[in-house]
Formats: sequence, structure tokens, C-alpha cells
Amino acid sequence: MNRKKQEKKLDDIWSALIKSISGFCCQRCGDDDTIIDPHHIIKRTHKRLRWTVSNGIGLCRYKCHRQAEDNPVTFLEWMEDKEPERMEMLNAIKRKGVKIYNVIELAEIEKDLKQQLKQISEELIPF
Repeated sequence: MNRKKQEKKLDDIWSALIKSISGFCCQRCGDDDTIIDPHHIIKRTHKRLRWTVSNGIGLCRYKCHRQAEDNPVTFLEWMEDKEPERMEMLNAIKRKGVKIYNVIELAEIEKDLKQQLKQISEELIPF
């Protein structure tokens, strides 16, 4: 699998995981009767955080996600107020600088994300 396809696959798994963790409910306004979009708290261009689960939050598509995209400073201020420890941890990772993952590391990230998704799915739908 080429790198772009592998990254797309990781994005898809990460997205599904963030939606599941949020309980398919907006983590900002609480709306549970809408489409939930996974949102990177720290922009996904920061590769070190792109597939970090704690860097994701589920937001309703037409209100909160749009606001977060249109007003990132306001969104980050809200996150700082809501979860200062989480933001401190994310910013510490961000300060470590650029990270370029090799193919083996990407495979490990995929394995880890799939395992987390399986675990959360089993918790949501017990068999």
C-alpha cells in the first residue's frame, strides 16, 4: 500500500474512533441528533498529532464544527477552559516538532487505532 493510501486509511480509522468515543454526540453543544464530524484540536498538519486520539473531538457538523473551523482561536480558548490538562499535553507534543512516520510506524499506528476502535465498539455494543 502506498503512503497516501495508508494515511487515508489511518484518517478513516481515527475518524471512526473519535465519533465512537464522542458517543455520536457533539462534545461542545451536546446535540445527539445530528451528523458528528471528528475535529483535530491541534490541526492535522502537525503530523505528530494527526492520529493521536486525545487530539480529536466530535463536533456537530453544521454548528460547532463550522465554528471551530471558522474561528480556531476561539475554539482553542474554549478547549483551554474546558480541558486545560489535555491542552497542556497536546501542546507539549506539538512543541516536539515535526515527525515523519516511516511505513513500519504507520502500520503500528493503524494496529493501535484498530484495537482502540474494537475496544470502544465492544463497550458500546456488548455481545
